[in-house]
Amino acid sequence: MLCHLFLWVPIGLCAAVTGWADSSPVQEDRVAIARQRVTPILIQRFAAAGLPYPVSSIFFRVHKMEREFELWARNDNDGSYRLVQIYLIFGASGRPGPKRREGDRQVPEGFYQIDRLNPKSEFHLSLRINYPNAADQKKSDPAAPGSDIYVHGGQRSAGCLALGDDAIEEIYVVAQDATPPVPISIFPARMLDSGWPEQAKSFPDQIDFWNTLRLGYRFFSEHRQLPIVAVDEGGNYLCQ
Repeated sequence: MLCHLFLWVPIGLCAAVTGWADSSPVQEDRVAIARQRVTPILIQRFAAAGLPYPVSSIFFRVHKMEREFELWARNDNDGSYRLVQIYLIFGASGRPGPKRREGDRQVPEGFYQIDRLNPKSEFHLSLRINYPNAADQKKSDPAAPGSDIYVHGGQRSAGCLALGDDAIEEIYVVAQDATPPVPISIFPARMLDSGWPEQAKSFPDQIDFWNTLRLGYRFFSEHRQLPIVAVDEGGNYLCQ
């Protein structure tokens, strides 16, 4: 599992929620309708990956440049993670590189968790990423690092990840059925591809940071297990 000391941050513009997920009757209707539609789809997707549905252990991995949102899962408390589905990211703003301040329109990069499910999102359904985490608190603007970063429905986003309404219903229901918090790792690109070193050279100011991400990326790619991730005093990721 991921080993971070995370800062809990309040929800702002995207509507407050209490607990893992809001349970008011109106919102339950929205989620219940989504669940009825996507459960047969999820059963088929997981079966194709050789897994039952539901499982408690899931993991999301994001490739920003490729606009890929991956769903991984494994048998409860046993086995390696298996790729279940890759969803297209319709909307995301910014350039390769981490989020460092409020209003920079950047999608964060690093090792995170989904810490809230929001059924009353203006973007249909949404899942909150626990930015800023322990690393971001060290490296981002101390006065205004930004907050309220979500994976949500719709097709447009500024600093968040928009997957479209159909995909967000699947992601939301899977996360609701899993054991919280759900880990999510966000990378600038596929970091083992042969073209990655050349892509990284276009952003020399990010190479040192990306090298710390790449250690965790390589570990998961080789072992299909989540690395143990710590944060040093400078806000750098330490992966093993």
